[in-house]
Amino acid sequence: MPFSAWRIYDRTTTHRRRRIVEGRAADAARRRAEVERRASIDAVGGCGWCGSRIAHVDTAGRSILPRDWHRDDIEGLRVDGLRPHAGR
Repeated sequence: MPFSAWRIYDRTTTHRRRRIVEGRAADAARRRAEVERRASIDAVGGCGWCGSRIAHVDTAGRSILPRDWHRDDIEGLRVDGLRPHAGR
């Protein structure tokens, strides 16, 4: 096989692999943003993640955003398929 043919083949397959990896990363980021968007305040002031009608309050008595309150829940989800990690 001539070197130029091998080089073209190598560049093509490397580029294809890179596109696949970048595409998966973009999909994961998009799904992550969707999950975090669910943890927001709905129209009546309740939590969009758990459905609570009252605001989430931290230990100091301050109201906090649902995204911050449910951070452990969000981190515990696998981004691909929104299933919990096997270790949890």
